Amino acid sequence: MATDNAAVMRLERLEAKADLNALVQRYVTTADRRQWREWSQCFTENAQFDLPNSFGLMKGRQEIYDICVGKMDHAWADTQHNVVSRDFKVDGDTATGSANIFFSGLPVGADPTQSYAMGGRYRWQFTRNPAGEWAIADAWEEFIWNNGSEQQAVFAQDTDDVPSSTEATAREFMKRLADQNFMGAFEMLSEDGTYTVIGTTPVSRTYYGRRDLLENLVPVLGDFREAPALSFQDPIIAGDRAVILGGGSGIGPTGPYDQPYYAFVTRIAGGEFKDIIEFMDTGMLTTAVFGSGPADSSHEQEAGKHDERQ
Repeated sequence: MATDNAAVMRLERLEAKADLNALVQRYVTTADRRQWREWSQCFTENAQFDLPNSFGLMKGRQEIYDICVGKMDHAWADTQHNVVSRDFKVDGDTATGSANIFFSGLPVGADPTQSYAMGGRYRWQFTRNPAGEWAIADAWEEFIWNNGSEQQAVFAQDTDDVPSSTEATAREFMKRLADQNFMGAFEMLSEDGTYTVIGTTPVSRTYYGRRDLLENLVPVLGDFREAPALSFQDPIIAGDRAVILGGGSGIGPTGPYDQPYYAFVTRIAGGEFKDIIEFMDTGMLTTAVFGSGPADSSHEQEAGKHDERQ
């Protein structure tokens, strides 16, 4: 019986991945055919689409349609979107995915030998509705190279105010923490990234990879009686580095949790965190979460010495 259940679950995952592949294929095919309304239906109504080094963050299916069609439809005589190396991970009615994109386009009025080309990366979050239909809930696309020809036609940033990919990623991390979406924030650590909590607390160490972090640090936040309410200053950005300063308070399982000064020192690549070092008042962490502090530790040491003298 267990074998039968495992086979059914495996079949369901395979079917879901096939459906996701079909969704992505419809996404690229409708774009190349200028079927923009059909293309926009690949997104959920409240989807987000972030192109940090070009169009920026778009919120909602209608805004995604308006901005992308407004910038794309008039610029190209023809296009080819090649989305390859697709990888999907299915978890019930949600899924994540990643892929590489190779885009080529022939600008309107250009000689066929003067095409534009660029390459980049996609990341997605998908949801499945009760009718069993998948759609894109969150999309992120970053361009990492181009051939320099006709770049201004579409993909250049409109103003100097568009944040860098590093800043956009840092701000998204800050937003998720401020929204108390801790799982979503820590999922931004790359699969091979590192996350270090300073000090000598029970959770102070370096966590290697997203899975280690999510399985061994994030559950500690679930024990809070009142989740920390956090706020942040503007991030400090230098190339692929971001320093995030903030503070907040909550109620831990064993007492109040007041952290007026947080600092995350990070390195970012491809819209994910490669390294994060978290600085805080570790004494407060120990007292509020584990029920002991420096004073308790000293008392325990004295008690131990007394026992030895006895």
